Amino acid sequence: MVESDGVGDPGDVGPRDLADGGEVWMLLVEPLAYGNLPPRSMLVVPFLIGWAQGLRYLGIIRSDERIRSRALTWLAMPAAIVLAWTVLRWLRWYGIATCARTGWGTRQNGAEVTLAGAASTSPV
Repeated sequence: MVESDGVGDPGDVGPRDLADGGEVWMLLVEPLAYGNLPPRSMLVVPFLIGWAQGLRYLGIIRSDERIRSRALTWLAMPAAIVLAWTVLRWLRWYGIATCARTGWGTRQNGAEVTLAGAASTSPV
């Protein structure tokens, strides 16, 4: 067994990776390959946690926001959870895989602010 230096070697598998793998196994492989449906708690508990986390929308009172708007935001939490499970999860993995490619950045020629330009101008 190779000892890890704790720096995060490229081959390391973290706890979040294992959780994602377990979710994929329980939601896709088990039902399709073996006919075993995932436990109901796996589908219910994330929504309950999302609604509990969304209580902050109801607890923080702002003068520019009506209670109806805050309640609708809280009621929309299931849609946010489904979005996080589907689209946002794949975007996160894509971002991790392509973080070294920064060709889309705005600073293709370096930073536009330099210290050399400040020395040539005199205050008026």
